[in-house]
Amino acid sequence: MAVHTVLRVAAAAALAACASAATPSHLVPLRARGGGLYAELVAAEAAADAAAGVLRNSTANYFSQLVWHNDSSKGTFQQRYFVDTSKWGGPGSPLFLELGGEGPAGGSPGGYAATLGATMSAALVTLEHRYYGQSFPAPLSDRATLETLTVDTVMADTAAFVSFLKGSLGAAGSKLLVIGGSYSGALSAWFRVKHPDLADASWSSSGVVNAVYNFTAFDHQVLRDVSPECGAAIKGVTAAFDAAWDAGGATRAAMLKLFGTADYFTKGDMAWMLADGAAMAAQYGSKASLCSALLPVTDPLTQFAAFLVSRYGAGFGSNCYYSTKCLSDPTMSAQWISADWQWVSQCCRELAYWQVHDDDTYRSSAITLDYYNSQCRAAFGFDPSASNKAFNAAYGGAKPNGTNVMSLNGSDDPWAHAAVQSSLSPSYIEELATCDGCGHCGDLSNSANPAIVTQHAAIQAYVTAWLA
Repeated sequence: MAVHTVLRVAAAAALAACASAATPSHLVPLRARGGGLYAELVAAEAAADAAAGVLRNSTANYFSQLVWHNDSSKGTFQQRYFVDTSKWGGPGSPLFLELGGEGPAGGSPGGYAATLGATMSAALVTLEHRYYGQSFPAPLSDRATLETLTVDTVMADTAAFVSFLKGSLGAAGSKLLVIGGSYSGALSAWFRVKHPDLADASWSSSGVVNAVYNFTAFDHQVLRDVSPECGAAIKGVTAAFDAAWDAGGATRAAMLKLFGTADYFTKGDMAWMLADGAAMAAQYGSKASLCSALLPVTDPLTQFAAFLVSRYGAGFGSNCYYSTKCLSDPTMSAQWISADWQWVSQCCRELAYWQVHDDDTYRSSAITLDYYNSQCRAAFGFDPSASNKAFNAAYGGAKPNGTNVMSLNGSDDPWAHAAVQSSLSPSYIEELATCDGCGHCGDLSNSANPAIVTQHAAIQAYVTAWLA
C-alpha cells in the first residue's frame, strides 16, 4: 500500500470523540510537577505502556563528552544515556535515538517509540541534554562554560555520541532515527538537517523549529481551545489581577498571599506566572479542568489560585522561573534547578518564544517584549533581539531545509504555531491530530485516541520507508 494511502486510512476516525491524547510526563517542566497534572500524566503513560507491553530501561550509562568542541584541552564531562537492546535485531537493524530536552532523562524511550521500535527490531537509546538531569559540564555558577549551552553545541554533542554509539554497538551499517518532543522535537529535526550523514530520518513531535520572537499566536490558540465563556473567565482573572495589583497596599498583599507569591515578584513576573498557568492547561490537555474551575464565575482570583495549586502544586505561584530577582540573584541559586534556569538561559541566548500581550489575548499588558528582554539582561547580561534572528536564519525558522522529517502536531497545542504546520516537501511531512484535547506531543504516547492512532500509522509508514 502506498505511504500516502496508509496515512489517511483513519482520517475520519480522527475526528471522533476519543480517549486521552496524553502528553508524555517527562515533557512537563519541573516547576509544574507538584500537582494533579503530572501525577495524572504519569499514571496514564504507565497504563498505556503496560497495555502495550513497554518496559523502559532505567539503568544509566555515561559517555565522556567534550565540554568545548572547539577546544579538547578544556576537558570532558559525563553525559548520561540509556539503552534498551532487548528487541534489537543486531548490527544492520535500526537505532532509535531520543534526544533529551530541557529536563532530566529517566530511561530508554517508552511510549510509541518503544512500540514501533519493537516492531522494527530497533535498539532504543535516550541521550540526556547537557546541563539537565545529571549531565552537567560545570556548575551553573560557571558563566563562562554556560556559553556552551547552545543548539550548535547540542548538535555537536549528538554527532559525537552517534559515532560513539554505532562504534560501541558494532552498528556502523545501522540506520538511525532521531526522535524528540517539543524543544527536543526541534533538535531532532535540526540534527537531521545538519547531519544527514549521521541521521537517516527524524520524528519531530510538536517540534518548535521556528524560534518565534514575538509569539502572540500562542495565546490566540489557547483562547480558541476553550469555549467563549471560559475564554472570558480567563480574561476576567487577568482583569482582576491587574486591578488588585494596581490597587497596591493591603489589596495587593492579600492577592500575593492567595497565590503564595513572594513579595519580590514584579507585576510582570506575577502576570507571567498566571498566564503560563492558564496556557499549560491547554498545552497538556487540561483545558476541561481549567474551565470547570473557573465556571461559573464567583471569585476569579480565588478560583484560579485553587486551580494552580491543584494542577501544578502549592509552590507554583512563587516559582523562581517567573521571578526576575530570583533568576538574577546568585544568592538564590539553590532554586535555579527547579526553576528550569538553564532553559531561561537558552531562551535568552537564542530561542525566545516570548508569549506577549496584544489586543486579543488573556495576558496582562505588563508582559511585553521589553519585560522578557529586561529579565534576560538582569539574569544573563544579554537579550535575544539580535541573536534570535540570526538563529532562525541559520536553522531555517518555520521552513527547515531538510528531508526525511515528520512534524507531528495536535489541534489544541499552542506550540504548534512554532512548528512546521504544513508539509514542506514529499519528504518533510506534517501530520495534525485533530480532536478535543489533542495537545502537546500526544503522538509520542501509546494513546488509543483515534487521532493519535492515525498519526502512529503515518509515523510507521514513513519511518519504515525512510529506514529501508
